[in-house]
Amino acid sequence: MAHAYWRIKYVTAQNGGASVIAEVEFRGTSGGSTLTTGGTAIGDSDQSGFEFAKAFDANNDATQWFSNSVGSNSWIGYHFSSPVDVVEVALYAHGVYGPSSFNVDYSDDGSSWTTLWFVSSTDAAAWISGGGLGVWTYSAPAAPIVHARLKHYLRR
Repeated sequence: MAHAYWRIKYVTAQNGGASVIAEVEFRGTSGGSTLTTGGTAIGDSDQSGFEFAKAFDANNDATQWFSNSVGSNSWIGYHFSSPVDVVEVALYAHGVYGPSSFNVDYSDDGSSWTTLWFVSSTDAAAWISGGGLGVWTYSAPAAPIVHARLKHYLRR
């Protein structure tokens, strides 16, 4: 599923407060390198000195994005120069201000968003308590199993 826009949208924030992420990586393969080169960092809002691009500068915790929004109104994303497939997301927390649960969304126009997957506070628990790097890999739902019953009739 290749799309031009991808984002992390807070569902809940740690401590119910500020939205801060030090680094975001959108990856095309599990354990692969970030795809966030050659495009534009985007988001709901940012503060002077803590702009969107700071979350995509490969500096991990040295720089960060800081939203003016709080909690579920916050999001940070990337507009790729051409559509990409994202199967893994890596987030570097800045202290205790990362999301405690979030959606990974995509868009083809930057305004209508679809949630690909949801990371719950249970899934993010180790990251929340330890800070630093958290990595989540999307597992596509298994294709439905189709059952067919064939009847065979004998003609006499």
